[in-house]
Amino acid sequence: MDLKSKPLQFFESKLSVYMPLFPYGFYEKTVFMEKNVKDGNYCCFESLSTFIVEKEATLDEDLISMIVAHLDSLKESFDYYFSEEMKFCDKNIWIVNPFQSDVVATGISTKADEESNRFV
Repeated sequence: MDLKSKPLQFFESKLSVYMPLFPYGFYEKTVFMEKNVKDGNYCCFESLSTFIVEKEATLDEDLISMIVAHLDSLKESFDYYFSEEMKFCDKNIWIVNPFQSDVVATGISTKADEESNRFV
């Protein structure tokens, strides 16, 4: 038995499970960043946010639309390169976010989901 290959095999098996979930997280982050920029919240861009606070500046609408357009192009490129991985994530959304409210549609019921409905 070769013990040196065991950690590598373990790592490769874990990577094959979690790697398809990576694109979904990045995609969701770009959606989150775009929403924040549209709402006037620039905290996702630390340097820009610091500049605005220190200089008490306001952003021109053209610059905001350029940032949003850039984030849109990132999402489109991401869809193009990772469409198969995104289909995997859409099919297995409960793996990505087990506390998402539409998890019940998959037939999976969790105690956390039931408790979250209590606070609505």
